[in-house]
Amino acid sequence: IHKEDFFRKLAYILGGPLAASYLSFVGKKALEHDIDELLFVARDGYILKDLFDKYFMDSFPVDDAYAYLSRACIYAGSISNKLNDDKEKLLKIAAKHIPVIIIHDSREENLAEYEKHAEQIEGWSKECDRYLEEHLGKITAGHDKIATVDMFSGNYTSQKGAVHYLKEKIRTGFYAGNFAQSDLKHEAACERLLGMRDNVPVKLSEFLISSPEASVIGIGQDGMPVYEAKDSERQERYEKIYAGSCSYLDDHLRFFEPDDGFFIGVENWLMLCERYLCKCSDEEVEMMDKITDSENPVSDKNDIYFNDLISRFRHQGY
Repeated sequence: IHKEDFFRKLAYILGGPLAASYLSFVGKKALEHDIDELLFVARDGYILKDLFDKYFMDSFPVDDAYAYLSRACIYAGSISNKLNDDKEKLLKIAAKHIPVIIIHDSREENLAEYEKHAEQIEGWSKECDRYLEEHLGKITAGHDKIATVDMFSGNYTSQKGAVHYLKEKIRTGFYAGNFAQSDLKHEAACERLLGMRDNVPVKLSEFLISSPEASVIGIGQDGMPVYEAKDSERQERYEKIYAGSCSYLDDHLRFFEPDDGFFIGVENWLMLCERYLCKCSDEEVEMMDKITDSENPVSDKNDIYFNDLISRFRHQGY
């Protein structure tokens, strides 16, 4: 099996069904709540917005936009927005922008490094805050009943950021599923809270529901995204994933309407994905050998390769 064929097939059997199920939910909820704009959050929102515009907009006519509300973009402005109080996290994001910063192995050394460059970091952070506010103001101009659209979350970071910058314009947030409750107004396609066993399926969803972009680590003065690094392999994978997802939707919508409820549903998708992870061949696992997963807003040396995640899932169940 060639990698190109593998990624397209994986998107057909898993990526397309998940995107379709979730976008049907988003469209119905947007009309129910009289939402006048959907903010699809980077990077998951890239393919979601594209598929929504192509396959669902006629059934659910709602304006939409792509918003750079990633953790890195939000945390970069945390001196002003107060949405992150961890100086080490801010330091690691700042290091991607400020070359003199050195990231050390210990938290103590990193906090000392922060203090060493505090004035420069804090000035840069205030600029990041201003640029992100301008970006969000521009893409939401003329709308005042907005919903954020994200995939899976535990901390609701993107919605918290949107509420901070856009205030009462944000009426709710839509999610495929969540690992924790929140006081923020929101709705999830998967009604139960997610648990440890859902962790690796969710990580696979982040690979299938994503974008061709490299990690976005901030908004520049020109209002354009600042990328961590180029990733040509990611671009090539995305093209195959997008083609596979579109192929699934083309086939499904030959027989069913976008709003008729005949999609698999997110909770069933999680069970399907779990079964796939347990039963897929070793060759398929190796196809994902260069895909990494990061728990951090920016990549670092502790990122885990996806084939290792699958092996652990098979042995430990999470």
